[in-house]
Amino acid sequence: MEHFIGCDAHKKFSVFDRNLKRAFAEIGNLVVINQRRLGGAHVVRLYQRIKRAKNHQKAVVAVARHLAEAAWWVLTKQEVYREPQTRDWLFRRRTGKRGCQPSPRG
Repeated sequence: MEHFIGCDAHKKFSVFDRNLKRAFAEIGNLVVINQRRLGGAHVVRLYQRIKRAKNHQKAVVAVARHLAEAAWWVLTKQEVYREPQTRDWLFRRRTGKRGCQPSPRG
């Protein structure tokens, strides 16, 4: 890492990165704990899809990474977060229905 001046600068950044990584991992765990409350949110569907294919820990890390990347883009573009659109064509193919029905939220 040539752009760092001395070892101390590198240590400061690595501690910051480690804490940020832990924070996003904790948020990933909160998504798992609050699955019912979050309903059909994109991160819940992401967790469930990866958990079926891999395991709980890899799914939590994937959610954490997704949220970290979303935070990066929100801050970079200075825009409000927009949840990714569902794939209606995939829903129709799997279920034979015409479209997604919105879930009642209370």
